[in-house]
Parts: sequence; C-alpha cells; structure tokens
Amino acid sequence: MYGSASLCGITAGMTIRISSSVTGAQVYVDNELQGETPYRAPLDPGRHTIRVTADGYDPFVREVQIEPDQSTELVASLSPPSSHGIPTRDR
Repeated sequence: MYGSASLCGITAGMTIRISSSVTGAQVYVDNELQGETPYRAPLDPGRHTIRVTADGYDPFVREVQIEPDQSTELVASLSPPSSHGIPTRDR
C-alpha cells in the first residue's frame, strides 16, 4: 500500500475519495504518490494538493480543504494534451 505511514491515526470521518476518467491513474497527495484511481483513504484535516496523472494525459491538479469529520469526493477529468501551437503534418 502506498503512503500508509502518513495516513495512520486519522479519524475515520476525514476521508477523500478520488475517481478519474482513466482507471488506474496515479494519485499524489502533497507531491507523494499514494495509490491509483479509484482511490479512497483517510486524510488529515487542512489544505492539500491533489494531483492525478496518467500516461498520455495532462495532469489534473486541485487544492482541497479537508474539514474535520467530513468526507470529500473529487472527480479528476483527465484529457489528452492540447495540440495548440503544434503543427500537424499534411498527408
């Protein structure tokens, strides 16, 4: 299991659930790899940076505020990288 030491001793009511448009995307909490989507774990109250990544997709990054005795759900919509400004080859 990823990051179990940083999640020990936390009240069960403070839980984050993260799903994404790409199953198996990597979940980082405060720049530490914690697991893959779908992801569910207790999390200390306070402000946290959530990053969800998958090969071939732009990363999803959000700041979340975890409140005591509150569950938080986050849906990470991953999309392919934008091709703006990149020339395409004519065939």
